[in-house]
Amino acid sequence: MDNFSLVATGEDLEELQLLLRIAFAHAGNGGRAVAYAEHPTLGFVLFWYVGSLETVIYDEPEDPTVKAVSAKIRGFNTPRTLVNCCKLVIEYLRRVEYPEKPFDSEVSHDKGWQIHNDYWGNVGSSQGAFIAVRPVWALSSK
Repeated sequence: MDNFSLVATGEDLEELQLLLRIAFAHAGNGGRAVAYAEHPTLGFVLFWYVGSLETVIYDEPEDPTVKAVSAKIRGFNTPRTLVNCCKLVIEYLRRVEYPEKPFDSEVSHDKGWQIHNDYWGNVGSSQGAFIAVRPVWALSSK
């Protein structure tokens, strides 16, 4: 299947690992990641394939007046498994700066995550990027 799509938000790291397992099951390259990028809007992006001329990944803003942002793609020395990548994603979430909290006095804000790709199973401008995780605020009613 070429259009595996996944979007979920949460705060539990075990749930994130389960969702990453699903994403890796649908990735090419035998379910291994060959590269990653740390993108300011897309988050921690994992690639199952990187084209020979592909050195950066762009987000694709829906608003044509907004300039696309890029991030450098970094290859792994050897393809990484799900277990290796789960550790990298969790480390990323622990050190990355979260966006400004939305003001809402009716809910509590906890550090969370969003795992995502688009309706074709890609992330941003790359057909080889299969999943990304970005920091978001998990909201809970008080």
